[in-house]
Amino acid sequence: MWLNQHGYRSRNGSLFGTGTIHEILTRVAYTGVRRFNEFNRKGDGERKDVSEIVEYEIPAIIDRAVFDEVQALMTSRQPRVRGPV
Repeated sequence: MWLNQHGYRSRNGSLFGTGTIHEILTRVAYTGVRRFNEFNRKGDGERKDVSEIVEYEIPAIIDRAVFDEVQALMTSRQPRVRGPV
């Protein structure tokens, strides 16, 4: 809501939604590591063997420690992981 209220828009010019924010918060590339050749071309979402994946560095826009904190916080808030209170 804050981003939308302050006039920020997504890459395609639309309002930010929860899906876009989730993608931003979970994208490892923002920490400075990008992967190439990670998935099969079949479109089934199946990952290739680790030996076939190429990792390379790109400019980081977020510190890895901050990224890891966010991942831990998101995991702790998942109802299936935490269970009912």
